[in-house]
Amino acid sequence: MCHGPEELLGFRGASRPPPAYDPLVADIPDSLIALERSAEIERARLAGLTGAEYDAQRQRWRAVYDAVQDAITTYATATGEDRDRLEEAVKTAVRCSQEDPAVE
Repeated sequence: MCHGPEELLGFRGASRPPPAYDPLVADIPDSLIALERSAEIERARLAGLTGAEYDAQRQRWRAVYDAVQDAITTYATATGEDRDRLEEAVKTAVRCSQEDPAVE
């Protein structure tokens, strides 16, 4: 089960109900999930870098991140899905299917 930041930090309470089932999450193409996962891996590789190494890695991450954004926009336009809702569903699917790559 995927937990939000509140639950992970121990702030469980009635202030925020659990997220409702979103059928869009089940219909996300594997290609979008794989691309988002690649972006998360590249982002995680920024940890501990400085100077020119950081700048080079940030460019690699940014290229993949931009590709994710373009792919989400293209898919949302083609299917008529709400773009922001799709982006959140993709991010949720990736975060709930694996641990944070920055921690690995």
